[in-house]
Amino acid sequence: MTKIISSAILMLSIVYGMTFAQEQAQEKLKTSISLNYYKNSDNAKALTAKVTSKKEKRPFPVANATVHFFVKSMDNHLGDIQTNDEGEATVEIPEEKLLRDSLGNIILIAKFDGDDAYKSAEGEITVKDVRMELSLSVIDSVKTISVTANEPGNGKEIPLEGVDISFYAQRLFGNLNIGTGLLENGQSSIAFQYNDLPGDSVGNVTISVKIENNETYGNVEKKATIDWGVPTIYDMKKSDINTIIIRQAGSNAALDRMFLSLITVIVILILITIVYYKRS
Repeated sequence: MTKIISSAILMLSIVYGMTFAQEQAQEKLKTSISLNYYKNSDNAKALTAKVTSKKEKRPFPVANATVHFFVKSMDNHLGDIQTNDEGEATVEIPEEKLLRDSLGNIILIAKFDGDDAYKSAEGEITVKDVRMELSLSVIDSVKTISVTANEPGNGKEIPLEGVDISFYAQRLFGNLNIGTGLLENGQSSIAFQYNDLPGDSVGNVTISVKIENNETYGNVEKKATIDWGVPTIYDMKKSDINTIIIRQAGSNAALDRMFLSLITVIVILILITIVYYKRS
């Protein structure tokens, strides 16, 4: 009898173990990869992959996932990069590996093989290269920002048409949007209308023009610097000290309010106690 019970328990354990293993395998979460292509002002090119998953219908980034990058096919390996806490991994694309087809298309691929917790995923985008130039000049007393953008062709450049662009002035923390435009026959321009914009110590301001999140060209940026700003000296140490003083003053004020509130509560409790004992 004991042997029968032991055998039954053993069989149940095996069945349970197999069921548990299957459930664990089925619990792998699906993943997806989104891709963004970047070309900066120095003509350096990069591809960023963002790996995400969902749990209870809520998306979240997948960190520490190894992403394999390729161009055109799996035979042209760009590198393997691990995702950061935001689920992003970025690889630089050397010019010699930027393979194009006869129409100028560049096929970029990112692949995640999956692991014990996540299923595999693959992403692919097709982009075209852009040669963009930025000009800063004064035309009829008007400070003017001009841009030209063309697709490099076989001996002949193709002007971009109907592509949205944005103009920015670089600030100490981020960029200030100073205008937008539309490329027509590969050209666009706006007037620089900020006469009191702080610059560096000699008034230099960095202007940039961007094509952003375009389905055909991705993200492209060009920068140039000119003395159109107001000369400004940034005393960061003094600013930091002032910030600390303000924060300390705020903290002291908060402590004073808490102390007064505590005293008020204690006084009220004492008065209630006195009244109670007098009635009794």
